[in-house]
Amino acid sequence: MRKDGQIRWIRNKHVPRRNPSGRIVAYDGLVSDITEKKRADDDLRTAQSQLMQAEKLHSIGQLAAGVAHEVKNPLQVILIGLQFVSDSSVAADPQMRAVIQEMLDAVQRANGVIQDLLDFASPRELGMQPRSLNALLEKAIRFVRHDITKAGIKVITHLAEGLPEAIVDPTKIEQAFINLITNACHAMPGGGTLTVTTRERVITAAESPRHDSGDRSGIRFRPGEPVITIEIRDTGVGVAPEKLSRIFEPFFTTKSTGKGTGLGLSVTQKIVDLHRGKISIENHPEGGVIASITLKAIKQGDDARKERP
Repeated sequence: MRKDGQIRWIRNKHVPRRNPSGRIVAYDGLVSDITEKKRADDDLRTAQSQLMQAEKLHSIGQLAAGVAHEVKNPLQVILIGLQFVSDSSVAADPQMRAVIQEMLDAVQRANGVIQDLLDFASPRELGMQPRSLNALLEKAIRFVRHDITKAGIKVITHLAEGLPEAIVDPTKIEQAFINLITNACHAMPGGGTLTVTTRERVITAAESPRHDSGDRSGIRFRPGEPVITIEIRDTGVGVAPEKLSRIFEPFFTTKSTGKGTGLGLSVTQKIVDLHRGKISIENHPEGGVIASITLKAIKQGDDARKERP
């Protein structure tokens, strides 16, 4: 370690020096700084790991899309049949009506799984437009209002006034918000508080090493760049520390059977990555989980601020 606190990697080669009788009397050494080589090797390993992960996700996406399309049509036939039966005289019997409703609910859950598979395998094209993230958040909250009311959850919003717009695909970003809010609701089945916050800030120099050229995740936030941070916090039980590192893995879920497919957060991460943003999910010190999304804000006078189509 240098005096300025910088850590350097050193390689020390030494060769024994012997006297005429063969006894070691000294060592000749060569010290070289291999820090750059070490960093290059680490970057190569990271890139290879990310490439393997990308290939794996691509294969999973292709498989998911194929399965989803094969299953979706038969499910629709079953759903139409159940809806027909539910409107007939057969459903007059209370027990039969209850059975039919359970079957309808099961088909709807299966449809939800299929939709998650299709979203995960969806193409990468985005319809980018300047939009208000506050408005998209409010719309997302309205969309899951039924779940919020059913669980007895209190919603608190701190949406910054005068928040600049962001260039986003409104449908996909709204879907990301819905996924995170739905997850928060599922974490509080007995009620709790859902807090949604937005704020504008500027990327600091201290943050730039995590976002700049050394970051191979595709994120490109630079010091001084204006961004918008969206935080969605629940007051549930949180996530076990050993599971946090797997939270974005496809088909990994901490929910009970029937409550989730394990694709919601994977889809959300994919959406944020496509917007060259950042998402993180952490346990809050005071309890519960806080999900944070950071996206680039439109700079004042930016040419990107154009009339919506």
